[in-house]
Amino acid sequence: MQSDQTGQKWGGYLLISLSALCWGLSATLAKFLFRHEVGPLILVQTRASLSFVILALVILFFRPAALKIRAADLPALSLLGVVGIAGANFFYYYTIAISSVATGVILQYTAPVWVLLGAVALKWDRLHWRKGAGVLLAWAGCILAVGWPSEAGVAGSTLAFVTGILAALCFAFFNLYGRRLIARYSLWTILCYSLAATTFFWLLINPPWALWNAGYSPDQWFTFLWFAVLSVLLPYTFYSVGLRQIGPTRAITVSTLEPIVGIVSAYVIVGESLGFVQLLGAGLVLSAILLTHRG
Repeated sequence: MQSDQTGQKWGGYLLISLSALCWGLSATLAKFLFRHEVGPLILVQTRASLSFVILALVILFFRPAALKIRAADLPALSLLGVVGIAGANFFYYYTIAISSVATGVILQYTAPVWVLLGAVALKWDRLHWRKGAGVLLAWAGCILAVGWPSEAGVAGSTLAFVTGILAALCFAFFNLYGRRLIARYSLWTILCYSLAATTFFWLLINPPWALWNAGYSPDQWFTFLWFAVLSVLLPYTFYSVGLRQIGPTRAITVSTLEPIVGIVSAYVIVGESLGFVQLLGAGLVLSAILLTHRG
């Protein structure tokens, strides 16, 4: 019995690590696509739309009951998709497009800190000294990570800082606002309807004919498909199963591998520069996350 529990525990660690690997690599793939005439809007739109279609078909085929929801919850699920997914995705990849993978992934990974602050504000949690220190560390790490101010100019660094923090805040919103929905529905139900809202939102911003007229080749569409699988479907599957095996605290701690994977893969694959100050900023942000979740 004990050996089975140990095996399940290590299996959970492996699955969470795989989810972090997928998310980290997808950030680097996004930067690669941006360098080959793919804009952030197109990437987030196809990512959400293709993920929604695949996930909806899988649920419809294997577990159609999961598509049943209360009509009263549809506005909440739509808001979750538009702000929590569309907002987080766009600002995250836009930050990567105008700066670097390191900047985008480090700023995005301050989201757990804002989740804790939101939980305190909503009286779901109490602010321990470790959490307060973690917030200060996170902000210091963000400033160092974007090189603010930099030799390239304060304006560019400031914009990356703002959009990166907006990505983190939108993702924090997804976690906090989705908390009341997770008690009623499975992660897949919430994700499916949220992605549906995201898909329709992006179709209003960038209609189908505009997407078609962009003239992307079949190979590019195949890349978009794999990007959706790598950045959404696989990591969420790994994370949700691993979460049940090792619990939320251990899961979010292990998931801090994501910014490390993103920064290192960007350095190796797309040749982004990686200086001591950026590494120090990343270290401060990761330290902040670990500190706040011990509090």
